[in-house]
Amino acid sequence: LKKRLRVAPLFDTGRWARSFSDALHAAYEAFSHGSAHVVVKDAQKSSRFAIDDVHDGNESQAILLRIHGTVHKPGWRNVHTSIGEHVDHVLQLDNLKDFQDASVAAIYAEAQTLEEAPPSLHILQEWWRVLQPGGAFFLTAPNLKVLSAFLARDDLDSSERDALTELMFQRTAVDFHQLNATLNAAGFCDVEKVRGFGLFNDTSAVAFRGERLALNVVARACRKEGQAITVQFPGME
Repeated sequence: LKKRLRVAPLFDTGRWARSFSDALHAAYEAFSHGSAHVVVKDAQKSSRFAIDDVHDGNESQAILLRIHGTVHKPGWRNVHTSIGEHVDHVLQLDNLKDFQDASVAAIYAEAQTLEEAPPSLHILQEWWRVLQPGGAFFLTAPNLKVLSAFLARDDLDSSERDALTELMFQRTAVDFHQLNATLNAAGFCDVEKVRGFGLFNDTSAVAFRGERLALNVVARACRKEGQAITVQFPGME
């Protein structure tokens, strides 16, 4: 089971090749424009802006936040409630005071690193505050529906059942409909489920018997004012 739970995008050669190809195209486009990121301010146009690991150290055009991140990833800023080696901003999750309104392009959070999953309405409203119009919020969490279905089966051995039960209860599995309602109340829209993000080697890629156990969700920050952006990562599927 542990081997299955460690399934990661790195071992999906087809997906890796597609992501690498997208990264090369993004790198060339960024180089030709003299920028590390391609940012599109008008969401009405069909083009999108791709963000990947190609980075020249200039983050002025796209601020990307990883909540409770502890590992350095080029282009991303780690936000944590405690001081750490790779922590860029020490902040309370309901008070991202280092960031102005509508200044952030994307926020990524992994449920198992949060004290409460899904995040409370109060916290989500604060994250919505800092996101640009159309900015993306990415959340990965154990999928309550999928885990419940597996635990209802009678062909699990004791070790498999124990591991799935731990994932469900100790890491706070999330129901999509409940999460969707909370996100909408906080000001988010266009909430959708995706198979994976292709961003970090974390629980978003955990699988059991060929099925993803994570609920991977993308939500957009809806705002009436300001020009909207569209965020798309090459590895998303």
